Amino acid sequence: MLKRYIKKYQAVWAWWETKRNAATFDRAGQPRAKFQNYFDRLQVVDALLPENERSGQRGEDNLLSPAHVFVGAVALDLLDAGINIGAVGFFVTHARDMLMKTYEQIMQNPPVRVGKGGWKYDENGKDARVYLTLRYSDIHELWPHPPKSGPCKGWKGAGPHPLIVNSKIIRGMTALTEELDELGVDGNHTQKMVFELANVARIVTEKLKEAPIRKRGRQ
Repeated sequence: MLKRYIKKYQAVWAWWETKRNAATFDRAGQPRAKFQNYFDRLQVVDALLPENERSGQRGEDNLLSPAHVFVGAVALDLLDAGINIGAVGFFVTHARDMLMKTYEQIMQNPPVRVGKGGWKYDENGKDARVYLTLRYSDIHELWPHPPKSGPCKGWKGAGPHPLIVNSKIIRGMTALTEELDELGVDGNHTQKMVFELANVARIVTEKLKEAPIRKRGRQ
């Protein structure tokens, strides 16, 4: 059982400190108000906690584990890459277990800083980088059996569910290079999205240890 102890503002603060551009002029530790809204937006589409795991009680916080906060950080990356929030919720619903398991594996041997080479290897010198790859298609007509409108797990929209296919967890740059080597060579399958996970997991975890708890208001 995952230990849940992280409140809303702590998760948002950790995301902000992980994702914000270094040139952001806002006072350190103060996520922009609009950014804080992403917590509720992700919650609505089940990208943080599935509905059956929420408290359901007025005034009672929905506490998160570090793994849940990591999944939320990945969801933010998908949003930032242009995938709409409904599609992000749909993807996370189906990929949540895979992502949370990946988080636990990453944190067993996270990247460490080696000289000026950045955060690439674990303490044993092994490539610790981990990636999520997927294909997101917004032109359903290109597919032989496009999705149809109707109920579908994880999809709360009115039209057909999104097409997010071939999602994989890739470990190490060599494996990623091999994964991308055949991209487009058959004249088809010309796009794939790549998201780095290992350092997202590492930084989010570090920032959660520093995250402040708001003294007033609902968390």
